[in-house]
Amino acid sequence: MSVPASIPEVDAAWLQRAFALDPRVQHTRWNEIELRRVGVGFGLDGELVQVTLPGSALGSAVVKLAQNENPGREVHFFNALAPRMPIRVPFCFHAAVDADVKRSVLVLEDLSDADQGDCTKGVGSRARAEALVAALARFHGMFWGADDPALQEYPEWGLNLGQVAEKWDAHWERCVARYGATWSEGAGWDGAGGAQIAVAMRKVPGLVARAVDVSSRATLTLAHADCHLDNVLFLGDEPVILDWVGARRGPGPLDFARIMVEGLSATERRAWQRDLFALYLDTLDAATDVTLDRHQLSAELAAYSLWGVVFGVAWAGREKEDRLVARVPAIVASLLRNAIALVVDDGLAALE
Repeated sequence: MSVPASIPEVDAAWLQRAFALDPRVQHTRWNEIELRRVGVGFGLDGELVQVTLPGSALGSAVVKLAQNENPGREVHFFNALAPRMPIRVPFCFHAAVDADVKRSVLVLEDLSDADQGDCTKGVGSRARAEALVAALARFHGMFWGADDPALQEYPEWGLNLGQVAEKWDAHWERCVARYGATWSEGAGWDGAGGAQIAVAMRKVPGLVARAVDVSSRATLTLAHADCHLDNVLFLGDEPVILDWVGARRGPGPLDFARIMVEGLSATERRAWQRDLFALYLDTLDAATDVTLDRHQLSAELAAYSLWGVVFGVAWAGREKEDRLVARVPAIVASLLRNAIALVVDDGLAALE
């Protein structure tokens, strides 16, 4: 069955073939469908449209078209891993890839009634933060050790900080030029003024070698590897994690660190991080049959938090500002603000 090259190719005839084996739809016929773009402006991979399915028991579905270097990875996730996941992910009715043109298509359960997470605002409630952290720990625990045959399709995630030392000064200088007016001693930013921020951020490059060393001893699992709030929906307090195109064999604390830096506001992180990490470790422990090295996992959290800081500064301080998506300036500012607050709060102390 063909993989559509663009949204207009998602027509009634193509959808009829995509749902050919689904008993809720297979005996339904329609001549026209309605398409409505969803997820516009959020950090979601690919193009998404909601499609109506007149007269069917489903009512509607979401079609996702994506073109990237690894189009088969998310298709593999939904075909091989999603049915086994111990957390809520969208049900997939059809998944296909055209490797020759690096294009994929997914037909997914329509969850448009859920609340869309927003990485510029924070998670908003402790209940949602706890549910999300527990969900991470459950699927990390299920695949702990990364020896499941289905995971061999995925490459290994690496802590890529090799160019930090040579580019850090330039990136940081541009960050200060663009955002530093709000860090002045008089105004402050999350309780820290410009001088305090400068002193705190100066130590970041010196922690890189330690972070890489810590990461080299990490236990691998299934890592989402792009777990920020734009990739999460909430059904009540229950999280539904989207966009598995970047999935890797990687360290579990990487996903936790992404939530700390890109999922919680600085205020939320300060109030909840200790308890959330304890919840993560306890849930992970219950989901595995091995003895966890909690000291190592704490060091990994600091290492991947450092990666988030470096990523935030590199994005905010790149030579040409990224404004391709309307929300990007707000996303960059939020990420940078949270990263700086983390360093000022000594959130990297486990690496020293």
